[in-house]
Amino acid sequence: MEADRRRLSEDGVAKTQARFEEQLQSERFLPGGVHGRDLYIYRALMSGWYTHLSAANCHDTCKLEKIRADWLTYMELVQTQVAIGLLALKASDQSQRDAYAVEFAQIRLRRLAIEDGFAHAVGPEAIEILGGIREKRGDDFSLDGRLAPDGYSFRH
Repeated sequence: MEADRRRLSEDGVAKTQARFEEQLQSERFLPGGVHGRDLYIYRALMSGWYTHLSAANCHDTCKLEKIRADWLTYMELVQTQVAIGLLALKASDQSQRDAYAVEFAQIRLRRLAIEDGFAHAVGPEAIEILGGIREKRGDDFSLDGRLAPDGYSFRH
């Protein structure tokens, strides 16, 4: 119980987020790093939405703890999804690749559900923005998470 309270405290979440962002930075061009659209969504949308929702719910302990728990889970899922994807690529046989593909899909669905939940909590404009970002092609994003201007793309 005490460990959960520390983990969900403002300081606990901030420390976890700082470590996550350091890892994003140090691994941004490595195969095991978070890239492209996922990195863009984290940096340009989710981190701002987390800050907004935390501030808006600072006096509602139950909502604030739920937001913080979802945020911590989201960061973990982003990292885990990349790791599972790499394991699938390195798998020696089809049954292993299939098992990793199922796990990858489950993790992705949980991550998308948190993104959707944050967007809904922020409002209709956030829902529209997130939908627009998800509709873009993969090469509309650089490896380091930048969005190409309309009419342009990044070739990896």
